[in-house]
Amino acid sequence: MPAAVRYHCKITRAQPKKMLLSRPMKIASLNAPPMPGEYYRRQAARVRVLAHDATMPAIREHLADVVLQYEKLAEGAETG
Repeated sequence: MPAAVRYHCKITRAQPKKMLLSRPMKIASLNAPPMPGEYYRRQAARVRVLAHDATMPAIREHLADVVLQYEKLAEGAETG
């Protein structure tokens, strides 16, 4: 992408919730070397804390899905 291209986004009060729910976060591989299972378990623990502190049920559910993704990555890293 050319350096001269810029994207501008104006966020209103109602948009953050809408944006979060419309674009689910996924953990994507960027061809980085695999991390040990303990790394993914620590990340899952961090997201669990965020989910516990979340006030909206939809955000709590989304973060629970992210925790499951990290747990799957941890299992995959530990099994090889």
